[in-house]
Parts: sequence; structure tokens; C-alpha cells
Amino acid sequence: MLNNIYINLKMMFRVPLSIFFTLVFPIIFMVIMMLTYGNIEILEGIHLIDKYVLITIGMGIAPLTLISLPVWIGSSSDRDYLKRLIYFHVDFKKIMISNIIVHYIIGILGIAINIIVAYLFFGLNFPSFSYFAAYISQVLLCLLVYILIGAVLGFFIKKEQVLMPLGLVLTFTTYMFSGVFMDFRDLPAKFKAISSFLPLRYIMNDSFNIWLGETMWNIDFFKLSSVYIVVTIILLYIAVKMWTKEKLYNND
Repeated sequence: MLNNIYINLKMMFRVPLSIFFTLVFPIIFMVIMMLTYGNIEILEGIHLIDKYVLITIGMGIAPLTLISLPVWIGSSSDRDYLKRLIYFHVDFKKIMISNIIVHYIIGILGIAINIIVAYLFFGLNFPSFSYFAAYISQVLLCLLVYILIGAVLGFFIKKEQVLMPLGLVLTFTTYMFSGVFMDFRDLPAKFKAISSFLPLRYIMNDSFNIWLGETMWNIDFFKLSSVYIVVTIILLYIAVKMWTKEKLYNND
């Protein structure tokens, strides 16, 4: 399994599009915002970067899980590709699990890079350790939720020609409803209502209260994430059952 994770990790870094949108694009957006508006003070002792880093972290999670992961799963489920794996006695389940783990690792790396760049170049202020740990734990939970969503998309849709444009639409729709392109407070009421069903909205906006040390846990986020986890696990279980019934696994 570790060998599969290492191989898939190297393969991920050979796909420039995935790495760009996950690790580079959010940093570019951060720099543009800081150069355009300046790192202005938005509250006493709190600057724009302290809020915007939460948005750029979410910007990296969306394309990784809604585009890269489902497209990889969809392309890997190609019948000819599966036949080659079976012919060479390769455990497809291990490859699939290791790739999902690799996407989670890349997501964590993206979170770390955003925080490091924000600190080194723009003077990011950190909350106390307990609030920072609470924030990170909720971001990691959100990453897991979106990994599961991406896996469901990949297993059920499978066609790369559909998954790529669908992933782009879902990614930029998430950006639009989560306040990437304008202050979340200025969004129309209907947009805010829709965003309440998006776990990333809570990480990109509501978690600012955690960063400020005003609250430690977002209960609404946990409730929504729990629903997503239960539903996606059930759907993934159904997908695995469907796959195991295919004649392909019976060497037909």
C-alpha cells in the first residue's frame, strides 16, 4: 500500500493542471488580492490576510476533490484499463484507495502552503493553539467530506468528458456561493441560503470566528458534514457492490 501511495504521489506531481489549481492558483489569488487591496486592517489588530487565507485554503480543496479526483477515478474505471490490471494481477482496490489517500495528502499540503505563504509574506496572525487546532481539525474534516463527494462523482459518472466540465462548474459555483469573488456579507440572501448546504462555505467564511478565537466549534458545519459523510459512504458502498457484480471481475 505504501508503495502504491508513493507511486501515485509522484504521478500527481506529473499532472500540472491538478497541482496548479490545488497548490498554485490559490497562492496567486492571494497575492493578487493583497497587491490590489493591500493587507488592510479589517478589525483591531486583524488584517485582510487573516480572513482571506481561509478563502484560499478552500479554493485549493474544491478543484482537487471536484475535478482531479473524480476524473482520475472515472478514467481508471475504463473497461480496457481494468482488464490490463486484472491481466497483470494488480489489485485495483489498493490502487484506488491509495490514490484517494494521495489526494488527501495533497489537500493537506495545500492547506500548509497557504498558511506558510500567508505568514511569511503577509504577516498572518495566528489564534491560540487550541483555536488553531480546532480550525485545522474542521478543515481536515471538510477535506474528507469533499474527497468522499469526489469519489461518488467518479464512481457513478465515470465518463471523463462529463466529469471535467461538471467539476469545473461545481468548483466555480462553490467559489461564487462562498464569497471568493466578493465579500460574503454582500452576497444576495438566496446565495447565502444555498451556501448553507456547502461545507466549504463554513470553512471559507464562518471559520473566521474560530480564527478570531470567538468560538471553537461550528455545530452547523458538523451537522452538515455528518449528513454528507453518511450519504456518500452509502453511495460508495452501492458503487462497490455494483462493481463486484460486473462480469469483468469474473474474467468474462
